[in-house]
Amino acid sequence: MTNHFSMSVLQNQPEVLTITELASVLRIGKNKAYQLVSSGEIESVKIGCKTIVPSLSVAKFLMTSEDYAMLLSGQSR
Repeated sequence: MTNHFSMSVLQNQPEVLTITELASVLRIGKNKAYQLVSSGEIESVKIGCKTIVPSLSVAKFLMTSEDYAMLLSGQSR
């Protein structure tokens, strides 16, 4: 279920996302999106001064994130 759900979040998204698009998909602020990328929690690729995030990296993050898994299962901390 988690795998299917995380991929459905990305269903209509391009293969690679900008930081702004990443923030929009995850419904977080742009600064938080930059934090996730710079910390390595979400894998990215730097091309010149542009950072792009493969959609598969976002799916991997969603499938392995404890907070996201709890959200899906209906549990809270």
